[in-house]
Amino acid sequence: MNTRLYLSGLSGFVFLLLATGCVDPEKSFDDFSERKQRTGGAGGSGGDPGDGGPCDIPSAGEADGPVMLVVSTATLDASKPILFGGTITTTEPPREVHFNLQPLDAMDRKTAVGSAIQQTYPVADDGALIATLARSTIDGRANAIIYNSAIDSQVTLNGRVCKLVQPWSSGPVTADNYYCGTLTGHVFMPIDTDIDGTFTLIRLSSATAFPEPPPIDCAGTPASALAP
Repeated sequence: MNTRLYLSGLSGFVFLLLATGCVDPEKSFDDFSERKQRTGGAGGSGGDPGDGGPCDIPSAGEADGPVMLVVSTATLDASKPILFGGTITTTEPPREVHFNLQPLDAMDRKTAVGSAIQQTYPVADDGALIATLARSTIDGRANAIIYNSAIDSQVTLNGRVCKLVQPWSSGPVTADNYYCGTLTGHVFMPIDTDIDGTFTLIRLSSATAFPEPPPIDCAGTPASALAP
């Protein structure tokens, strides 16, 4: 069973997925519109909201270090996620988690682009995490649909932080290396739509080495391979 950071409401960490190699923005937008009509708007949400088991919140500092955030939207193409590299820092009292995340270029999934997202959120005694991200703009090189078009989005996180996972160093990512959950959100630009999907937060042993392909959900489904 996965040790999970259950975020069942990411209303805007929304980091639209980059169809690697996309060179026709108009066609990409048309394809998205067709998918949206077929799904009735927001897509599904992989990963359950919790297993009802005990919640052993990591102590302050235990989970600190480099991470990779993988954001995947079922509304679009879940296999082609938007990625962020960065760090998390935990403190107590009060019990809080600080995120410092940098968008990664969707063309190679490792080059930092744009401005970092820095937010601090409280974690309740039962592991509950409720985090609302202010509306912000993500660098267009992280745009999953129309490359180089900035993403204006807003997000709310709502879930639980339970148990400690181990940093990934090499080989396949296992359930012991990441937290995961579901997401919802809204994108205002370059398109205006609600989204649903999944995310994973992978602990890393190095800030410069990222798994390829990363898992996109609690089931460990891998992202699509990068173009050669």
